[in-house]
Order: sequence, then structure tokens, then C-alpha cells
Amino acid sequence: MLVALIGVCGVVSAAEAQTADAKDRLAAVERGLCDSDAIYALVVHGGAAFFRENHDLKLTYIQQTLTEARSALSAGARAIDVVEAVIAGMEDSGAFNAGRGGIANQAGVVELDASIMEGRELQAGAVASVRSVRNPISAARLVMDRSRHVMFVGPEADRFVRENGGATVEASYFLDGGENFDDVVLPDDIEVLSPGDTVAPEKAAFSGTWAGSWTGVPMKHMLVVEEIDPEGAKVIYAFGSNPFTPDGKGLYRRLPARFLDGALQVIEPSDIGGFTTTYRLNPDNSLTVTTAKKDTGESYQTTLHRLAVSRADQDGGTVGAVVRDRCGDLAAGTSTGGFGSKTPGRVGDAPIIGAGTYADNETAAISATGHGEYFMRHVAAYAIVAAMKHKGLSLEDAATNLIEDELARKGLRGGVVAVDRDGNVAMPFNTEGMVRGATTNDRSPSAEVY
Repeated sequence: MLVALIGVCGVVSAAEAQTADAKDRLAAVERGLCDSDAIYALVVHGGAAFFRENHDLKLTYIQQTLTEARSALSAGARAIDVVEAVIAGMEDSGAFNAGRGGIANQAGVVELDASIMEGRELQAGAVASVRSVRNPISAARLVMDRSRHVMFVGPEADRFVRENGGATVEASYFLDGGENFDDVVLPDDIEVLSPGDTVAPEKAAFSGTWAGSWTGVPMKHMLVVEEIDPEGAKVIYAFGSNPFTPDGKGLYRRLPARFLDGALQVIEPSDIGGFTTTYRLNPDNSLTVTTAKKDTGESYQTTLHRLAVSRADQDGGTVGAVVRDRCGDLAAGTSTGGFGSKTPGRVGDAPIIGAGTYADNETAAISATGHGEYFMRHVAAYAIVAAMKHKGLSLEDAATNLIEDELARKGLRGGVVAVDRDGNVAMPFNTEGMVRGATTNDRSPSAEVY
């Protein structure tokens, strides 16, 4: 697969990053299992595009994936196997908000969700909020194949994967999850507002979520700069387990901050220490932090690094695939890291059967991307299937009506990829764009965004 990976050695070219794991997944899919007819189809998405930006890397990856998967389907590979292999490769690539590239949550932790479903027997599997699973889509397949359940969540899902031979990794494997801040206490209603035009760029650069560990003190620290004006800011000043509180537990306060000599300064209330903390922005986009107490001379230092952006509408990159194989079977899968401002434990539509993923041989296979809470409330994937079953609509009409009419009228943003039992495909969206591509037995691989 052609893909750029970001690791300890920096950014490498697409050609240099043809990892064996990603490249060999589709090659390892068993052929010769399906030859009932000549029809096959694959549709892939790499997430909704909320802003016009450079998607060349994702498109290159998807184009190559479509080419390799088309060969497998032509040779009689099963739909469920192709769905798993395609999505696992995308998870491995680091180019999408799934698997290795998953975006960390407010606590600096990568929590991943995925689901998979086959349309013949309506068998399905899903995992949510997993932290040590390398390939959530394969974990979902394990749940489907090796348990009598549909979904496992949290630590027990991680344990299930380990006990059933699934690949697990350390936090450092993920591009955005090397350090864990889940003992830091944060509110549920974090909202980082974009600085207005009256705020100078050097001040606006403080906006966002920052985290690090104090030198010499066993304590994590996070600063969330929610709102900035020309004179100062409103911040969430938060800590993990620490020696400065009576119970030793983490805490947070919403406090005012002021700009002083190009730095941002926060003065703690006396009941949580009474330190004065100064944050200075560095050329490498880190914050040098110094906190001191005048009356005691105590002083500590640390460096904070910016965590994932905190606006949900900036976090595209969920991946999904839907397949119709030459047996006439349908399958679908979806995998995501959620969005960067999510509260730890938040789960969106991707692992929810009927919301983010659905497959039924009688109608269609669907994978969704967009604002998960809304797709759950509208049971989006199944809503398309239901419109086909009960209203007699075509796949194109059912999918388009939901995405471009019903959801768009309510301001709900996202899209789906879909294939029906006859191999027809649909890829509607109501966002700025959607990274997607398709191929069939009579359609050459093609990837696009807008």
C-alpha cells in the first residue's frame, strides 16, 4: 500500500512506507471461495472532509487499496474477509483517524471503536473504547467469530482480544497516544472557541489543549485554553493525582489568565496551592511552563505539548468499507478514533450496528462517517436499509434522501458508502467533501473527495 507514516524518524515518502503488514493483508485473503456470478463491488471511505485541505495521501492509499481488493474479489474472495483486510490496512497506515492514526481524547488517550457485519446471517461484532488493540476491525471480527455476543467495550474488550490471539500494542504505537493523561480531572463541557480577528496570531496560538508531566513531581498537568481575547484567556487548569490536594486526587478549575510579556499567566487560588504559573510558547509549538510560590520559594517546571484539536468538525478520517462478493454476499465495516475533544469513554456511531454499520443480503451494506451522535439518533445505516425494504426505494434514492435531505435539513453532517445486493453503489455526503472510492467488476478503481 502507498502510505506515509509518521514515526520516530519523521515523515517518510509514500513509496518508502510500503509496510509488509499493510501490503500483505489483501494478498493473504483467501481466493476461490465465491464464483456464483460475475458481480462484485467495493466502496471505501476515509472519512468526511469538513474543510478543503490536501487529501492526496489518503486518496493515493485508497486508490491502491481498491486496485488490490478488486483483484481479490475477482478471484473469488469473500466479502467479510475483504472488508476486514481493507480496513485493517487503513488502520495500520497511520493516514486516517483509525488504528495507528487514531486521535487522542481529552485525557491524551487513544480510544478506538469498530464494527463489522455480514449480510447472509446478519452476524456482527464490535468493540468500543479499546486502548491496546492494534486493529479494532479485526477485534470486532474476533467478537463476531469467537463469542456469542455482538459488542465488548473498554478494558474487557482489550482482554478479550489478547486472550483470543488478537494483536495488541503499547500506547507508543499510536501516533497521537504516547503519554496517558487519564487521571487528570476534566469537565464534560469543554469547548475551545476559535480566537476572533481581534486576537493577535501569537496570542491565538495558545488556543487548544496542552498536556505534560511536571519535572520532579509525580503529577500530570493539562491546560485547556477555551477562549482568548486581546488581554487574556479563559482556561481549564487541571491536574492528575498530586501531592498538593488533601486527598491526593486530581482536580480542575476554570480560571482567568492574562498575557504578560508574551506569555500566558495563571494565578491559582490559595486552596489549591496558590502558585503562579507562566506558559511561554516555543518555536516548536510546545509550552515551557514555570510555576512558583513567592512565600515559600517552591518552583517547578515542565513542557506541555498540544493534544489533538478540540473541535469535532475538524476530526475527519474515520474509515469504512462495504463489499458485494461473487457469492452474492454483502459485508460492511467501520473503524474510528472518534474526535479529539471527546470525553474519555465516549462512543460514537462507528461500533453501533444499525447506526454506523449494517449489512443485509436482501438489501444493502452501509458504512457511515460524520457526527456520530446524530447518526446514532437516526439509526442511519439501518434507516437506508429500511427505506429499501419497506418503501421500495433504490439504494441511490434511499441513501441520498437520508443524507442530502433528511439529515442535511437538520444541519446534521456526514455521509455513507453503500452497495446493494445487485452491486450498485452509492456515496452521498452533505459535508464539504468525503474521502471515498469505488470499484466493481465493470468499473475501474477510482478515488475522490469532492
